[in-house]
Amino acid sequence: MKSRKQSRRANGEGSIFWSDAYGRYVAMVTLGRTPGGKLRRKNLYGKKGDRSAAARLGVKERIEKYIGRRGTRDGATQLKTFADQWIDNAPIRTNTRTLYRWLSKTQFGALGARNLIDLEPMHIRQHLDGLEVGATAKQRFYSLLHRVLNEAVELDMISSNPASRVKTPHVAHREQRVLTPPEVGYLLKAVTGDRLEALIILALTAAMGPAELFALRRRDVHLAEGYLMVTGDLVEAPGCKPTIEATKTAKRRRRIDLPPITIEALRRRLKLCLTEGSGELVFTSVEGAAIRNTNLRRRWWLPLLEKAAALAEKDARDDGDLAYRFPTDLRMYDMRHTANALMGYAGIALEVARERMGHSSIRLTADTYGHVYPSMQRDVAVRLETLFADIRRGVPESSEVALLHPLLHGNETKQDAEMKKAI
Repeated sequence: MKSRKQSRRANGEGSIFWSDAYGRYVAMVTLGRTPGGKLRRKNLYGKKGDRSAAARLGVKERIEKYIGRRGTRDGATQLKTFADQWIDNAPIRTNTRTLYRWLSKTQFGALGARNLIDLEPMHIRQHLDGLEVGATAKQRFYSLLHRVLNEAVELDMISSNPASRVKTPHVAHREQRVLTPPEVGYLLKAVTGDRLEALIILALTAAMGPAELFALRRRDVHLAEGYLMVTGDLVEAPGCKPTIEATKTAKRRRRIDLPPITIEALRRRLKLCLTEGSGELVFTSVEGAAIRNTNLRRRWWLPLLEKAAALAEKDARDDGDLAYRFPTDLRMYDMRHTANALMGYAGIALEVARERMGHSSIRLTADTYGHVYPSMQRDVAVRLETLFADIRRGVPESSEVALLHPLLHGNETKQDAEMKKAI
């Protein structure tokens, strides 16, 4: 069948024609040019076998919608323009949105003026290399860029994500700072009798982060049954009132069983809440408002660390250990790390620690906190010492050897396999 004459349209608007090869109407849209000058085109297709005017009109409407998504008729939506739109409308947490707005305002530079369709991996790499910020800020900007370009791919504005072909900026691993059991003792002694004593005890025994602690509501605490529920985070944004949002992940919404020391501390705190009239939150500022982390650090946390350091320094001086210094540069979040170290000292299995932490996988727990579980390695060292002592003496298989036997000969149980992975 003879094909219809191709309809000519304005440059950048696309052309619609009947294709005998495809057996349908085809629209060809010009998207611009590559850095090398080659035209970029996109084909849109109508219903197969339908030569009606309605089918042709349908393809025309698809062109209008497709081009409309780009903001201009030639597809020249700038990266920063699209990124700002995504930041304003994406389903992300309030503090993440605040961070992304700051990154968009300060870090895009000349890269933000590039059109989405002209963006190449080399442009992103050169821009990242030229950013005069720390490694963490650079990695966060890359994360924003990657998410924005993924959205552009989903909307069919670009065919692939150029950031996926750029190596993620490296951030040096930060060794987690934790308190030793004696240092925990000084901190507990320093906070004894304080109105927020339960905050420290709960942080050390429940492995909750500051945002989870500050969002804890009285209805989530069940002292008669000995547990509490973590249901949200207190989120701060500059210039905005702190609000409670859902936990960062579904796994972070969890039940935590409490030891007696924590139950008693929370019971005292809840009684104090009634006299302070602090509303639904368990932990509040002196004025009864939601706690802001920056205020808490300056007014309460740093003085508390100084008090604990003074107690530790007195004991160190009495013992002649003048080199010892209690750490006064800890963050409130380091209490979560310390809580996991304490579980390690107590011989708690990594899987149990994972559940208490609210991690999505045991690998995350092992990668982040495995180094603070010395009891596992110590246990293996003791067993191996006994094994080799028996071997040297020519003693038949002992109870310790029997315990290690499945690991030595490959006949390991599921529990043995999990232990090996944890170690």
